[in-house]
Amino acid sequence: MELIKQANVTGNVLIVELETYQIERVKELTKDEVRIRIDKAYKSRTLRQNSYIWALIDKLDTKINGHRKDEMSIYINLIKMARIKYSEMIVYKEAVELLKKGFRFVEELYEIDVNGKDCMVCRCYYGTSKFDKKEMASFIDVLLDYCEENEIDTREYERYLR
Repeated sequence: MELIKQANVTGNVLIVELETYQIERVKELTKDEVRIRIDKAYKSRTLRQNSYIWALIDKLDTKINGHRKDEMSIYINLIKMARIKYSEMIVYKEAVELLKKGFRFVEELYEIDVNGKDCMVCRCYYGTSKFDKKEMASFIDVLLDYCEENEIDTREYERYLR
């Protein structure tokens, strides 16, 4: 499980920055013995891939939304269609808005009662910046398929995306 957003070393002290929504999880984990492994971080995509992904999303947006432009909606729909990286969580209803700050998109699935408290079951989707190389390749496949369904020529982009 990856919990660290960023880490810095000062002298012999390791300082880690966590996403806000992960703090309680870390508190829970540290009640018992934990093991921490540090690995080199690898980028999930190149800058060129990123620019071509957004160029295709822009083409989809123009085709689907015309002059109304809503690229983020297209991006979120692609993430949902791909169903690559998400977590399902049960949170107090009043915490849903806070949860939305920690993920690219949060889908409210249904309400549930937990010990007399009103809760919401949510599916929390991570953005592509959190994808590893394999997940990114799957996302690109979904993007290219969606472009094809919408009759958008992707030939000039494919060699840079794969």
